[in-house]
Amino acid sequence: MKLFKKRYLLIAFIAISFNSLATVTICRINGGSSGYRLITEKHTPVSGGGSAHVLDCEEPGTTACVWTKLTPGPNELALPRINELVGFADLQIAQGNTNNNFLFPDAYMRISTTDIPGQIIIRIYTIPEATALGLL
Repeated sequence: MKLFKKRYLLIAFIAISFNSLATVTICRINGGSSGYRLITEKHTPVSGGGSAHVLDCEEPGTTACVWTKLTPGPNELALPRINELVGFADLQIAQGNTNNNFLFPDAYMRISTTDIPGQIIIRIYTIPEATALGLL
């Protein structure tokens, strides 16, 4: 549990520190075939009027790793679009594409692994966010 909290705080810090807009970050580690046991959702306002949205899912369980409280701001991607991009990411991950970047007309997405076995991080940015962060 302590590792879960430390990892969650680190991801939240990264998401908040490196942008003044909004970021959607999903961190999954060691889920089971039926879902996850520990799910934490955090929404933190950041300067510039956006928010850092972090969804952290860990350990085998029966709950889907999905947003329950996400209400994007006016300059952020809408929840249906975020879910569509996460679905695309899930397909890529299932095909073994676990370290890749994808550019869409309205979004930039990074899928990456870490040095923690079984951990996958999905980050979704709007095009203006990705541009402001120097990702494009």
